Amino acid sequence: MTFDETFDAMYEPLARYCYRLGGDRDVAEDIAQEAMVRFFERGIEGSEAGVRSWLFKTATHLVRDRYRVEENRKRLLQETPVTPLPPSTPEQSLEVNETRALARSALNVLPERDKEMLLWIQLQGDRRRLGRRSHLSGHAALQG
Repeated sequence: MTFDETFDAMYEPLARYCYRLGGDRDVAEDIAQEAMVRFFERGIEGSEAGVRSWLFKTATHLVRDRYRVEENRKRLLQETPVTPLPPSTPEQSLEVNETRALARSALNVLPERDKEMLLWIQLQGDRRRLGRRSHLSGHAALQG
């Protein structure tokens, strides 16, 4: 089957399946489209039954992933509620913009590897894992 034939035959049943799993029509259509894109990009081939199985399995994983992300987001918002900041004065806005510009210019001169390490530390916060990941000694990573 060509991709067009597969899309024509499988998209609607796949979207209905995703809707039954998640209960949201728009999300179901997005997930069905994502499964089809992955099918196309990866050049999956096989019998009609095999392709159908692959698409539905992929869609099931995508639905579960989306559910996990939403649950994590809800949990994080409950643990750390977001409160709006008070309006800033023009002077405060100017100071923030100047500080951001200085930080960006400092980051722009760093080698790509150093930028990745800074991002890793910011996101993970664990310098020992950074050391293992970057092949630095634990001591060197801790010196950061």
